[in-house]
Amino acid sequence: MTLHFALLFFAGLSMLSCDAREGARENPTEARPAAALASVGGSAIEASDLAPDVDGARHDPKRQLEAVIARKLASAEARRRNLDTQPDVVAKLEAIHRGTARSEEEVLRDVLFASLRDAIALTDEELRAHYEKTKLRFAERQWRLLGERFATEAEARGADARLGAEGHLDAARVDAIGPATAAEVAEATSPEVLRLQRPGQRTTVSHDGAYELVELVEMLPAEPKPFDAVRAQVEASLRTLRAQIDTDLTTLDAA
Repeated sequence: MTLHFALLFFAGLSMLSCDAREGARENPTEARPAAALASVGGSAIEASDLAPDVDGARHDPKRQLEAVIARKLASAEARRRNLDTQPDVVAKLEAIHRGTARSEEEVLRDVLFASLRDAIALTDEELRAHYEKTKLRFAERQWRLLGERFATEAEARGADARLGAEGHLDAARVDAIGPATAAEVAEATSPEVLRLQRPGQRTTVSHDGAYELVELVEMLPAEPKPFDAVRAQVEASLRTLRAQIDTDLTTLDAA
């Protein structure tokens, strides 16, 4: 059976090559679409059909194409033998088709909703009113820190050891960081700094090719950002809310 399938595969490849040559002779001025890499049984294989998950073929387009051709030939052979009519196979194929149709409908539904949402007109007064009702949603905790940079990790850890449990970085001599949000702290130093819990705690982190001794000064309570700083987020939130309230997709005319 393995030998027979191999013969079928190579026969298919030969037919593919012959079809391409015959097509070129019969229609010398008709070029194959740029995206079509090959054709099996009248079905075009395009670059998007290639299978990069084939073992060892991620950077080998030839092997990817061969894998797609083999899959199509095997599928055609299975259909020729009427294997696609077996009840369990029929059930699997129907499930795939239902899933594909459902996925397509969900994509189109989301596109329609987005277009209706984005068409909603909002005034500045409406945005500010929505902000006042929901501004706690835009509150973020902030950190104030001190940081001193060193060329090596050993130097940073040595400075930390000399300060001891009661010592502190000199605010007049080192860099002040913040008030800054968690994302801003992570970008300015390292996400590891967010593990500091008590004022006076320190940690050594690697950042931008150097080492930094960072000390927590204080953690500020979460405060809402000003309206102008979050206007785009407020608008997106209100648009979505209005679209959900005003749009009833079940009333659309399906005719």
